[in-house]
Amino acid sequence: MLTLPSRRRGLTLVEALIGLVILGMLVALAVPSFQEWIRNSQIRNAADAMNNGLQVARAEAISRNGLVQFRFDATAFGWQVWDLAGNVQIRAWTPQQGARNAKVTATGGNMVTFNGLGRVVPNPVVSPAPTAEPTLTTLDVTASAGSTSATRALRVTIGPAGNARMCDPAVTTSGDPRGC
Repeated sequence: MLTLPSRRRGLTLVEALIGLVILGMLVALAVPSFQEWIRNSQIRNAADAMNNGLQVARAEAISRNGLVQFRFDATAFGWQVWDLAGNVQIRAWTPQQGARNAKVTATGGNMVTFNGLGRVVPNPVVSPAPTAEPTLTTLDVTASAGSTSATRALRVTIGPAGNARMCDPAVTTSGDPRGC
């Protein structure tokens, strides 16, 4: 009776180690790109949240036919929407909801008030301040730490008619709708 040699199945220890080394090198190459993608996603989430909050404030002002205010919190980088007639908070957002590493900088003031027509009006005087706070016009969203040249910045602008728009300040091509 003739017997054939048994076939060996599986990997040797050396083959397994070589496979692990190759896998480790591929992961090491992918990690920086993945971290940059996470940072860019958080910047986009924060800019979307700011834009959505402004749109909610404007829509609530129109539906309530009264003054509604969007308040940006510069210390926590979050926002709140308030009905000024009843002094009631309508909605709020914090960066812990998907944008931990995003930094938001306000231009103008820290609040914008919409009237019943959805237009921007001067912020009301709140005592004890003798004058009203300036109106928020722009929110710039960037990475808070560890950013590189590949990290993008986004901007949310508020027009005098009350329209909020998100744009990319890095786009300088004339006529490009993504640009500011």
